[in-house]
Amino acid sequence: MSTQREKQLQQFYEHMVQLEELVATLNDEARHLGNEMTFTTLRLYKEQNDQLDDIKAYFDEVNMDPEKNTTEEILTVALKQFHEFITSLKSDR
Repeated sequence: MSTQREKQLQQFYEHMVQLEELVATLNDEARHLGNEMTFTTLRLYKEQNDQLDDIKAYFDEVNMDPEKNTTEEILTVALKQFHEFITSLKSDR
């Protein structure tokens, strides 16, 4: 016999599978329609959420446009910066 928490965890994991399936479906539809945007399933843990909160707090302090102070925007900029860093390492070889 399962406890209530075990049932909730099972439902949580089932929802995670459903999310992954939905993302795959959306990406298939986007490709079919010629849309270059893709969705991901990104799992952030407490440390990453705390880092994002710190960044957002700083952006609030410096009056960053609220539309640019979102998780998606922050991760997009971080990915671009990391890509530039990797590219510079590759060109230095």
